[in-house]
Amino acid sequence: MEPTLKVGDIVFVSDANADEIKVGDIISFYNEEREYTITHRCIEILQQGNETFFKTKGDANEDNDTFLTPEDALVGKIPYMNLFGHKIYAKIPRLGYLSHFAHTKIGFFLLILLPGYALIGMEAYNIFTNLQERHRKKERTNETKRRHSPPTVKESKQLLRGYKNIFSNIKILPLFKKFKEGHLEMATCPKCNGIFYYEKLNGINEVECVFCGKKWRIKC
Repeated sequence: MEPTLKVGDIVFVSDANADEIKVGDIISFYNEEREYTITHRCIEILQQGNETFFKTKGDANEDNDTFLTPEDALVGKIPYMNLFGHKIYAKIPRLGYLSHFAHTKIGFFLLILLPGYALIGMEAYNIFTNLQERHRKKERTNETKRRHSPPTVKESKQLLRGYKNIFSNIKILPLFKKFKEGHLEMATCPKCNGIFYYEKLNGINEVECVFCGKKWRIKC
């Protein structure tokens, strides 16, 4: 059908009845002898009894087709539009080569399998990233809840016991005197972060937290 339709072009075939076909239209029909679809130009319409037949010819062929095409073998016709005195047919140039290449082994791998595997890999990576982000978000939420959650019953009892020990053992005048003379030192418990004063002695002093009972040594 060159030069109207070239090798490698993909054409759009619209459904059409035999009554809609005119001489000069490019039609597609199924040939039973060759067992494939042919796209040729209709050059004559013949009426034999109640049946319509089409005589066809390829634009690049010198002779007409040696067979007549019955109307029941008609697939459709190639639509077109007139533009500046030229017929523009519904086709995509050269795309058929890509379709042919896709049916080869290397084409099937490059155009079908490889993009499919790449898409699966990208989706798996996105799922893995989302799961990691959800896990990190859950950890941050748990950490925030832990920091802002009220103390447990055990921790509350330890704090109350520590405050009780502080106030029960406080003697205002001796304590003030020791603080004034520099015998008291502030300490922070490494376990519960409680802050209290202890009596500073020479050498190594063993300090006990008044809140949680943690003991450790401090060099004085």
